[in-house]
This record gives sequence, C-alpha cells and structure tokens, in this order.
Amino acid sequence: MVASNGPLLHLARTNSQFCDARGILCNSYLICNLQTSVIPRTWYTIVQVFTIMFRNSELEDGIAIACIATTAVLGLSSNGISLYIASTRSRFRNAFGILCRSFLICNLQAIFALSAWCIIVLSVKSEELSSPELFFTRPIGVFVNGPYYGSLFVHFLISLNRFCAFAYATKYNQLWSESRALIAGIMSWVLGTTISMGHLDGGCSLTFHKNYTYRFSYSRSVVGKICSTTDALITTVAITSTACIDLITLTKILAYRRRMQETDTVSSAGESSGEGRILFFRQSCILGLIYVFYIFTMVAHPYIFTNKWLLFASSTVSWILVQSMDG
Repeated sequence: MVASNGPLLHLARTNSQFCDARGILCNSYLICNLQTSVIPRTWYTIVQVFTIMFRNSELEDGIAIACIATTAVLGLSSNGISLYIASTRSRFRNAFGILCRSFLICNLQAIFALSAWCIIVLSVKSEELSSPELFFTRPIGVFVNGPYYGSLFVHFLISLNRFCAFAYATKYNQLWSESRALIAGIMSWVLGTTISMGHLDGGCSLTFHKNYTYRFSYSRSVVGKICSTTDALITTVAITSTACIDLITLTKILAYRRRMQETDTVSSAGESSGEGRILFFRQSCILGLIYVFYIFTMVAHPYIFTNKWLLFASSTVSWILVQSMDG
C-alpha cells in the first residue's frame, strides 16, 4: 500500500509549493496528509488530490473565465454606480461621503486589476505568466493587494467616522473636516500600496496560478510564508477593529432609538428627521458588519473546503464579490 502511493506522494511534494493569497496554506489538509505518514484511505481522497494537482482542461478554464468576468462586471457596475451617487447626492457632500468615494475607487482598481489579470492568464495559457521569476508578473500583486488594503483601512476609518458622528455629534465637524477625510482616504491607498511593494520581490510575489484551483498565492519559501502571515494578520486586525467599532455604534443607535420612542417631548418633524438619520446609520453599520463577515469567510476558506471549485469560489470569486457587494 505504501509503495503503491509513491508517485502520488512525489506528485504532492512537487506541486505543494504555494500558499493561499489570504495567508492560509493552499490545500494544506491533503498535502500535509500526503507528506506525513498518513496515507490516503479512500479513492475519493486520491481523486481530490489528482483533481488539484493536474492541469485544468479547456472547459474548466472557460468556466473560470466566465465566473470571473461575470462577477467583475457586477462589481465594476455596482461600485461605479455607487461612486456616481456618492459624488452627486447632497447627503454625501461631507467627510463621510469622501471616505465612501475613497473605498469605492479602491474597489474599482482592485476588481479591474484582479479580473483582467486572471482572464489574461487563463486566455494566454502561458506558464510564464504564473511564474514569479519574471519581473513583469510581480507588479500585479501591488495593483491587486494595494487597493485591497486601502479599502480595508478606509472601512476602518468609516466605522470610526460613524461612531464620532453619533457619539460626538457636536464636535463632529472639528474631528472630521472634508480636507482631513480626503487626506485620510489618500493616505489609506498610499499605505496599502506601500505595504504591497514587497510583492516586487520574487520570493514575496503574489501570483495567479491557473493550475492551482485558480487562486492567487505566495511561494512556500520563508519570505513567502512571512508575507502570507502578514497578509492574514493585517486583514484580521483591520476587520476585527472595524467590526468592534460598528457593533458599539449600532448598540448606541438602538439604545438611543428606544429612548426616543419612550419620550414624547420631541416634535413630529424633529422625530422624523432623527429617525431618518438613525435608519441611515443603522443600515450603514449592518452593511459594514456584512462586509466583515464576507472577509472572514474569504480568509478562513482553506480550513473549510478541499474541493477545487469550492476553493475557487471562496477565494478568487469571493475576493471580487466582496468588493462588488461593498459597492
């Protein structure tokens, strides 16, 4: 039994050189089982391994392209429409609106760069486009991860902005002027891009591998593992902080709404205006929490799935979809 699995073990060792782009080891369950004394006990596990390791067919590439293109069109449309609304509506002509436009621009850049590169790699079918050894394939990691980080940072600032608007309403204009919000949005993009500059190094490059469940990944070198861990850490800290602030704000909003319903001292006009603002803040907080949930799902998917298409759907497609629904 052990001898008959020799080629399979060799195949796993040969091809298990990549880490998932969100910081989790790609196919770690199957590969670690194969690399240790644990031998696959069923043909189902063996089929899973060969499905992951072998080159994908023309039909599979076509399905992947269709999924990526459809999701990207949805994302570009939703973020583009939202950007237009945030730029023209009077409600968004403030610091909050500037921050919203900032993350929408980051989303548009990330979706376009990610989807365009995936489609190019799957269409050209050149192994060199999936190789970090060529320098011209490395900047894609900067173009994809830079705005992704920028969007995360802006979302944290938006959650902080919502909290200040509700908890410190009288000092809001002092804390969040339009010029400060603009600087904060620009610096978020600059910081995200600066962090991603490390992808220009061959050992830390973020590459889309069409033969590895259609996912972006780092190499399994020491530097690649550091980048993978850093990626996951930044994402986790950013979204956890955002979720905590949004939960606090939402709790305060609901408590304030209950107090308003218990008193009759507010005029009908003032009550209507206050209810409108509360509803807007509540919806904004809930949408922020949904965004956090999807990001957590995208980070945790390698621990949950082993099927190639589920991994593809929960990584590359989810990456585009998260920033699409964000719009």
